[in-house]
Amino acid sequence: AGAAAQQSTYVTPNGSKAHAGDAIQYVSPAGSDTSDGLSWGSAKRTITAADSALAASGGDIYARPGNYCSESPVTLSNGHTLHLGSGTYQMEIAAADSTTADVTWAIDGAGPDKTTIEACAGANRDVITDANFATLTGGTNFYGTFRAVISGVTIDGNKANQTAASYGIRIYG
Repeated sequence: AGAAAQQSTYVTPNGSKAHAGDAIQYVSPAGSDTSDGLSWGSAKRTITAADSALAASGGDIYARPGNYCSESPVTLSNGHTLHLGSGTYQMEIAAADSTTADVTWAIDGAGPDKTTIEACAGANRDVITDANFATLTGGTNFYGTFRAVISGVTIDGNKANQTAASYGIRIYG
């Protein structure tokens, strides 16, 4: 009954940044990457699989709260928005960047008092970063990440369960 209640109360947020003609993908820790991801009933298991299924020009991923540590870091591509409802999401995100073009992406939560992105225990990685932060930092590249949006989330580095330095958010651009 609890799972059914959760499914029926999660709705697509009014602030969707979906682009006309682009796909929407749904993700749940109870899903399967062999599913099409086109509804909550056929949700994918990993955010990275949903990201790969979207058009290269942009799209939206809606994820249920839960543990995504098995795929950490989660991939978020150029033009994609990751929508997170109320709850805690254990993951690290390595979002798209570029050395040759402007890249943008978004992470949109239900509110800082409602949505938490928590680093996986022992991950020793930044919670949100761009894929090539370490390589781009200190160089002369004029690109990287351009106009990324991170809103409505609390970032928890899970410091008590890390053994090396990591950061909440590190983005080059």
